[in-house]
Formats: sequence, C-alpha cells, structure tokens
Amino acid sequence: MKPSTLMWPTRLKRILYVGIFVFSLLFFASVWHLAILIIDHDRSTITFHTSMIRMKSDIYVSIKDDVYKNDPALLKKLERNKGKYVALRGIVALSIVVGVLYQLKTLLSSFYEETFFNSRNIRCVRRISFLLVIWIVTDLLFYISIPLFMPPSATWGATNYIPIKGGSFMGLFAFVASINYGVLLSAFAFYVISIVFKEGTTLKEETDLTI
Repeated sequence: MKPSTLMWPTRLKRILYVGIFVFSLLFFASVWHLAILIIDHDRSTITFHTSMIRMKSDIYVSIKDDVYKNDPALLKKLERNKGKYVALRGIVALSIVVGVLYQLKTLLSSFYEETFFNSRNIRCVRRISFLLVIWIVTDLLFYISIPLFMPPSATWGATNYIPIKGGSFMGLFAFVASINYGVLLSAFAFYVISIVFKEGTTLKEETDLTI
C-alpha cells in the first residue's frame, strides 16, 4: 500500500485517539462526581428552579408542589438522586463509547496490512455490535429505573415517560418506545459487516490454499 494512501487512516486514528482521551476524561469526571455524591451526603448539588426535572432526553418528572415548596430535605434528596442518575448514565455511556472507539482504532490498523479479511477484524466489528446492544439494554434499564430515583410518592406525573406496569399494554409500549432505534440499527449494521468479514476471510483462506 502506497504511503499516500495511508495518510487518511493515520489521521483518522489520531482523531480516534483524541476522542478516546476526551471521553476517558469525561468518564473519570462522572466517576468522581458519583463518588462525591455517595461519600459526601451534605454536599449540595444542583438547585431546581422549577418543579419539572429533566431525567434523560426529553423525559421530565414533575415534583409535587408540597414537596417542592415545603419539604427542603426531600427536595435535596431528589436533587442528589438526579445527580446520581446522570452520573451513572454518564459512566455507562462513556465507557461504551470509549470501547467502541478503541475497537475502531484497532480496526483501522488493518489499513497497514495487505487485507481487511482476518479474524482480528471480525472480532473488532462483532465487539462493536455487542457494545451497541449493551448500550441499548442499559439505556432501557435506566429508563425503567427512573422511579427508583424519583419515587412516585414525591412526584405527580411525567412528560414523555410511561411508568412500567406489570403485564399491561402501556408497560409493553413503554419498553418499545424507550428503545434507541438508531443505535439498534447501527448494532445490526455492524453485525452484518462482521458476517461479511467472516465470509471474506473464509474466501481468502480458500484462495491462499488453492494458490
């Protein structure tokens, strides 16, 4: 492979290294923030200026007026729970992002070899697919666990959030609605690519044996 053709994968690898570094810093910042919230119970966190609390994406939970106005201790607990929720989600999401970037970096190393079709690349692509599936599952679990951080006794409703109700149609709808379909399609695409790599590797091995 000519040196000029190696310039763009080299630059892309540098970008991935920067991405891994930045997301790793954010990961450790989330871990530090969560550790502080767990260890230092008296540490103040965010202050809610409205009774509508954003938990994730476009999901908002509404605190009961009597809690918001007359129960500062419970309000502070809810603030801390909100911080823990965000920190935990950040830790999981950032760790998965770093894992995906690392696998992409390993995959790009194949540009310096004669072929893409080898067992290492199959493992890399398949790991990316599995990591994205893990992202979907954990995101779903965080969606379901919102009432654990914002107990129904302190809230009166939520926007774009359907609480899980065992066996009900609304509970099933909540599962379906909370799936990140963009990530799901990406996971499926990477898995298909891994199959293509596997077939290409098999054909290459058969060709090498024939020669």
